[in-house]
Amino acid sequence: MSAPVKLIRRLAFVALAILIAVGIVAPFVQVNRMGGRIKTALQNSLHRRVEIGDVHLNLFTGPGFTVQDVLIHEDPSIGLEPFAFVVSLEARVRISSLWNGPAGILDADPGRPELEPGEA
Repeated sequence: MSAPVKLIRRLAFVALAILIAVGIVAPFVQVNRMGGRIKTALQNSLHRRVEIGDVHLNLFTGPGFTVQDVLIHEDPSIGLEPFAFVVSLEARVRISSLWNGPAGILDADPGRPELEPGEA
């Protein structure tokens, strides 16, 4: 095997190892500075006031974020109790929103939300 082919293989192996390491470490890194943009995007898409907890980066299922302790408030004209509480919300973002424009959530998976029953 020639020297350039060996070099290319080594570089590809190192790049793959770095990508895997970053993907494994990413969920443990808090990126709460992005919380404001994520909160605004959720409020705009749900048309309700939203409160969020910690935000973690997630590369393997996204790219996106894991948002902890999401409280979705009810429309005040309907009721005063919160609409739903979500322990962990997986939010995937539009790649284009990372460099040009407002945050756009492509998909959000609430897992198992705790919904408040409506009063009849």
